[in-house]
Amino acid sequence: MTTYFETKEQFLTFRKAWSDAVNHENNKKHVVDGPYGRYKESAWLTGAHFMLYNILRGRSFDTGFTPVTKRTKLENGAYLNHGLYNAAYHLGRVVNTAREQTNSGWFEKLKRVVKGDQELNWRERELRDFLEPLKDVVTVEMLASTGFTDISPIESNYGKGIKAKKAILAGANPKTFAELEELMENKEAA
Repeated sequence: MTTYFETKEQFLTFRKAWSDAVNHENNKKHVVDGPYGRYKESAWLTGAHFMLYNILRGRSFDTGFTPVTKRTKLENGAYLNHGLYNAAYHLGRVVNTAREQTNSGWFEKLKRVVKGDQELNWRERELRDFLEPLKDVVTVEMLASTGFTDISPIESNYGKGIKAKKAILAGANPKTFAELEELMENKEAA
């Protein structure tokens, strides 16, 4: 159990809601007929949801994410932590919105009419859509209290990232970000 759940029943309810969300039909990519033709709609859960899951379980937020090691991506300048960075950016946005919503104040000034008398701005819609798969088990207040802050991208073409990129292109295969950090600090990789 973690500090986000007061009782074992709350924690088990969270685990059940997570299991239901992972197995829900909306979590599968599917083809949709849109106004401009057919397109693939992305899954319900994103990397940001998995990062939040790690945080609420008391794990390191980067559990399950791996550094970029594909040669063509590195040669074209991809961030070494590309997937982790994108997930953290999305989670950071919804966490900041949750904090602003719980603290209110200027947030009310951002509202605009979306449908009829329903007032939601894009940030509120993003927050609502983010929390939807977890069936009110994860609340706005819980999200706001995570203490999560944004992370920076690790450039593969600048600074210490160059060392790691060279090592990966030479055959190193970091599986975790701790291993990537070791490659970036390794003096012989320069």
